[in-house]
Amino acid sequence: MPNSIPVLLATITLFFAAGNPQSTSSACGKPCASVNDCPAMMICDPYGQCNSDPSNTHISVCPVAPGCNPAQSFVYTAPTIDEDHCATNTTYYLYDCSPPVSRRRPNPAILYYIELDNGSRCEEKKYQPSDLVASMATGWYNYQRPGGACGRNVTITALNGRTVTAMVVDECTAMAGCTAATSFYPPCSPKSLGATQGVWEALGYKISEGIIDITW
Repeated sequence: MPNSIPVLLATITLFFAAGNPQSTSSACGKPCASVNDCPAMMICDPYGQCNSDPSNTHISVCPVAPGCNPAQSFVYTAPTIDEDHCATNTTYYLYDCSPPVSRRRPNPAILYYIELDNGSRCEEKKYQPSDLVASMATGWYNYQRPGGACGRNVTITALNGRTVTAMVVDECTAMAGCTAATSFYPPCSPKSLGATQGVWEALGYKISEGIIDITW
């Protein structure tokens, strides 16, 4: 992420979600061999089922998980900075939950690039780009208790088969976004991790790729 972002006056209209305001698709959970077997805005997930494309953090055509519905939604109306930041006149969803953690099979997620030179939430410690540390989406970060994921080691596996172990030191907030406090980035996906350059390189990817699919 850039270190400095132009300051804009963000105009946001909040809506409290009653149930799930997103439309679901009958293709959710359909067996697939590739993305070509699934409708638009969907992927063939690591378990061979059609699912929402997690890189579209503001669009979800399948439930995140049973009982995990958006806590709020809002429309961002300020100008768009660039394609990596919040888009004007776009609806975004905020989640205080994530899919249940499975200990029997890998947990699918997407991976963002993060910088922690201004400190981390777990211990307000600064980290170098080469440090193998990560953040977790709000629901996973608060696993079992607030901040329950802090200090836990997670093994991250990329689609190329490479793995790396990183320590969770920060929250990738799914409950805020598109404000100066989040540098006008969208809310994190409720199915996401963030990781430093060292983690990305260990997985064999460049941070310029933006978002990649992983399991952990």
